[in-house]
Amino acid sequence: MASWLFPSYTVALTRTINAPAESVLAIIQDPEQFFLLSPLIKNAKPDPLDPMNPFVRVLTERLPIIGPFEVDTTIHGRMSLCPEGINAEADAGAGTRVVSRVTVEARGEGGCEILNECTVQGFVVMMTYISQTMTRTQETVLARIAERAEQSTNQIHMDNSTESAHCTRPQ
Repeated sequence: MASWLFPSYTVALTRTINAPAESVLAIIQDPEQFFLLSPLIKNAKPDPLDPMNPFVRVLTERLPIIGPFEVDTTIHGRMSLCPEGINAEADAGAGTRVVSRVTVEARGEGGCEILNECTVQGFVVMMTYISQTMTRTQETVLARIAERAEQSTNQIHMDNSTESAHCTRPQ
């Protein structure tokens, strides 16, 4: 519940990706990949309290402070799958909480659109920093998803072209 001391901020970003929705879903629904899409996350280890659950992780985040100065923080992240994408939550220190919903929708022939809606709640004094950092981070996450999905799709097309080029007609 948001209060004046812990307001919330929501950013919703979309991106068109030249890859099938299934390729994008495979990336975001894989906890090994998803948690490490953020440029701030340095590692994502199984939670010692629930080590067999791949959808629950302890994340180490490296936050830029001023210039070259950075600080590492520990975050507890969880994700759940839904047919069109994922829901994710993360609890960081100092009362900061992030809730995300990432969905994918097929668009046209072989393309899709991804929507990343992210709400963060944090201490009022830190909200300008948090909101700016979150927006930049989510833009990078979408770019990384697009890059991976498009590379994967291009590789599949190249492999199919190579197979076609090496086919011989029976005599």
